[in-house]
Amino acid sequence: MLAPLAELLPRLQHDPQSLQRVVIATPQGDMTAEQLVQRVAALSARIRQHDGARWLLWLPAFDDFVVALFAVWHAGRTPVLPPNFQPEMAVELEGAFDAVLTVNTDIATAKPCVMVDAHDRLSQLLQPFDAAAQLVLYTSGSTDRPKPVGKKLHQLQSEITVLEQLWGTACAGKPVVATVPHHHIYGLLFRVLWPLAAGRVTVAAVAATPTELSCVWEARGQCVLVSSPTHLSRLPDLVDLPDWAGRYAAVFSSGAPFAETPARQIAADWAVPVQEIYGSSETGGIAWRHAAQPGYPCWTPLPGVSVRPSAEDTLEIVSLFLPELQPFVTADRVEFAAHGTFRLGGRIDRVVKIEGKRASLEQIEALLRRHAWVKEVAVIPLQQPRQCLAAVVVPSGEGKIALMRGRAPVAQHFRRFVNESVDRVLVPRRWRFVEQLPRDERGKLPLDVLERLFDTEASL
Repeated sequence: MLAPLAELLPRLQHDPQSLQRVVIATPQGDMTAEQLVQRVAALSARIRQHDGARWLLWLPAFDDFVVALFAVWHAGRTPVLPPNFQPEMAVELEGAFDAVLTVNTDIATAKPCVMVDAHDRLSQLLQPFDAAAQLVLYTSGSTDRPKPVGKKLHQLQSEITVLEQLWGTACAGKPVVATVPHHHIYGLLFRVLWPLAAGRVTVAAVAATPTELSCVWEARGQCVLVSSPTHLSRLPDLVDLPDWAGRYAAVFSSGAPFAETPARQIAADWAVPVQEIYGSSETGGIAWRHAAQPGYPCWTPLPGVSVRPSAEDTLEIVSLFLPELQPFVTADRVEFAAHGTFRLGGRIDRVVKIEGKRASLEQIEALLRRHAWVKEVAVIPLQQPRQCLAAVVVPSGEGKIALMRGRAPVAQHFRRFVNESVDRVLVPRRWRFVEQLPRDERGKLPLDVLERLFDTEASL
């Protein structure tokens, strides 16, 4: 049984044995529950000396973030989690917060800043914080600008309770290592709240490379791996997968569907299936699947989530992880299968109108991916200087050879190729050729980053 998040730290204070347990493994050394409680008590007291209800957690370091999250809650305020820690983001979010918790004195804001100090500790009993507490986080920005999403404590508590129900036994006693950040919903649940409530250690540093993952395994033994398709799909080309058998008690992936071939390969070589989680910042988790599951690649709704088709044949859900038990209509097309499972068929918000004609961005991407010169591609709409589609292409080996003859002839070749299947006005007019798509730390493709590739006046 998981401890209620509002009572988690006060309960630890009344259990001397639990206070000595390691909760976070940092590069500077292990943090015990007692040290966490003392840091939270000290920072919470400092927060209460300031006005302002909304506190921005400008804290890339995992341990500082965890301390600040609980300190803000214990101070009776609302944490605000930024979508990223780029300097311009603080300016963009200026109206969304009243004060900042940071270790960076150079943050671009006129709002009050409170420095988070790892040596600042206070031996004081904490009281449970308000069960009506909440936080604000942001969507990924992969289909639009990042948008704020409020999360009430009961939503977060319900979701980690379900995660423990499904996978608590497999994860019991195992440290958590991740390739994803902590300040978005997936990392927040799987790296911060669930491990803390279940009494498991979390490795603070993101392990983005095979070398870093190996170092964690050598230091900590068998772990739980919290990752994404972007990282997992690269592993078969970077390591000998059978040599990694036994390193992970459980493997999780979220952010996008994980391709079947590497999913089956990892499951076979490690004897552990990759548990894929489908959901969003707004909805929390919706469903799960793995490649060894009967009915794969269908998704199974998580306990507490009911699903049905909407009037537009997209997925409609009612979930314990939403603020209210009201239907929520997603932008994902859906096809239902046996036993309440379902298949996803693309997003309706990736259908745009160009000169009055409807264009499916996913259809055009799929078309280009079939070309021998294309390894990866992203298609987006542009509004300036005129409305049109634009394509960002990662060339294959053959594509790189073709590009040696010039970018303009290759772009024209692709235009003709796409025009064989779609109307002329739906053919991407502008093209960029890159070494890799500009994915963020979660494997997402932020729309604003893709748009910036076309800021120059280049004709392609």
